Amino acid sequence: MHRAVRTSSLAFLCAGFTLGLPVAAAAADFAQVYQDALANDPTYQQANATYMAAREARPEAWAALLPQISGSAGRSLQHSSGLSTNIGASTATGAPIPSSFYARARTNARQWSLNLSQELFSWTDWMTLKAADSQVAEAQATYQAAAQNLILRVATAYFNVLAALDTLQAQESSLKAFDLQLEQANKRFQVGLIAITDVEQARAARDTAAAAVIGDKQALANTEDQLEVITGRQYDTLSEPGNDMPLVTPSPANQNQWVQTSLQQNLTLIASRLAADVARDNVRIAFGGHLPTISLIASRSYNSSSVDESIVGIGSFNGLPSWTNDRQIGLEVTVPIYSGGGTEARVHQAQYQWNN
Repeated sequence: MHRAVRTSSLAFLCAGFTLGLPVAAAAADFAQVYQDALANDPTYQQANATYMAAREARPEAWAALLPQISGSAGRSLQHSSGLSTNIGASTATGAPIPSSFYARARTNARQWSLNLSQELFSWTDWMTLKAADSQVAEAQATYQAAAQNLILRVATAYFNVLAALDTLQAQESSLKAFDLQLEQANKRFQVGLIAITDVEQARAARDTAAAAVIGDKQALANTEDQLEVITGRQYDTLSEPGNDMPLVTPSPANQNQWVQTSLQQNLTLIASRLAADVARDNVRIAFGGHLPTISLIASRSYNSSSVDESIVGIGSFNGLPSWTNDRQIGLEVTVPIYSGGGTEARVHQAQYQWNN
């Protein structure tokens, strides 16, 4: 959508501008300048990056509604040794006597697990997905508005350079005329036809025109700098519109109809409406903090170990096996009971932001 808006607007402007352009091999036309602006204008590049980032809101929202799968695996080796003392009864007298033994153990264990969770009901996540749609649409409208604004800024800077150049050329022609008047005044003064005051007046007029030329040169340099900020390039010459360039009047020539069209199609206004939709959805998202969530939980895990144990005075036992294979499936219902008033505060905050 943004590409169509940008292309159609540029095509309309360039079609009218290029009609009647004089042929100039070294002159840059508006289409070339606009392409440079697309690649280098920082404001437009920022809008593009913001739009591309906003587009990720929808897959992020979908991710919370899709199955969540995680797994783990591990292997461990453990060695332990120590002295253990027990109290037992004498077989002859029945009196308690202590007995001690020293043992060493070496355990080799492995484990893996796989966990799955799927939300069956979550008001917050569904409202987040709905809000993400509005966020992406708002970002797209804002980006399209930035693309249209780029055309306007490029055209303004482009024609400001041409206007400043025309003003400078006119002022230089005026300076030449004042130079000629000063030269004529000096000759007439030399033959006694005019007074010295007339010569000084002609000189003052010439100096004023010279100062104006300097000011116009500075104004031209400023407009060229403004164009360079947008395009990132300097241009030796720019193509000028010819005498045959058509001046197309608005159709229809009805102010009220254009106002109604702008109310429906103005991208900045559309973005504002979508921002209001996002704010309304945020209220619903915050309200979801009061509602329960239902999830399907499934998991499987496996643990195995092999123990080598040696007891001094008794013997060694190698490769004592142990393993477990667990499976689990169930429904989990989470009910928010009390969160210190945080959920209610978030709802109120979202409502105020919506009303703002």
